Formats: sequence, structure tokens, C-alpha cells
Amino acid sequence: MSSTSNLGNTAVSDEPRTVNDEVDVIWHNMYAPSTFSTWRRSSNRSVEELLVDLAKLVEKGVFTVISLSVSKASFVAVVGCEKSWDEIKDDLFAATR
Repeated sequence: MSSTSNLGNTAVSDEPRTVNDEVDVIWHNMYAPSTFSTWRRSSNRSVEELLVDLAKLVEKGVFTVISLSVSKASFVAVVGCEKSWDEIKDDLFAATR
């Protein structure tokens, strides 16, 4: 049996997430001179898939990881990236699809 409670305008459920639930994806770039500062979107992909794609971008040299916080509903990556937004946007779109 599941239960749901309301916290303000947010419903909180103790039901486990399903593969169709969205993950809130946030990427922060700590390299100030870059035109890429923050990227945020929702993804229907699992956090495991998002982690694999993050690792591929690191391996490609797109950026380095400073900090990572991941749960079933949230994927927050703090990165260091000297490249511009125009240089990496296609990679980020693909990694967070």
C-alpha cells in the first residue's frame, strides 16, 4: 500500500520510481570564463544511463568532474569545462536526452 502526502504544492509518495519517471538533470560549470555556466533539463532516462554518458564525456575530454550528486530523481554534476557552450552543447544534448 502506498501513501502520498502534500508538502505545500509538492506531492510526496513512498512509491518506488519507475523507468518512466523523469530525472531532474543539472550541470554546473565552475570554470568562470566559459560561456557554459549551467544546463538543466528533465530526462526520462535512468540515472545509470546518465552516469554512463557523463563518463563518456569525461573520457572524451569535454570536462572534468568536481562533484556529483545522484539519486533516483536528481542528477547534479558540478564540472570544470574550459570549452564554450557552442563547443559542447551537442554533447550535452545527447548525454541528457
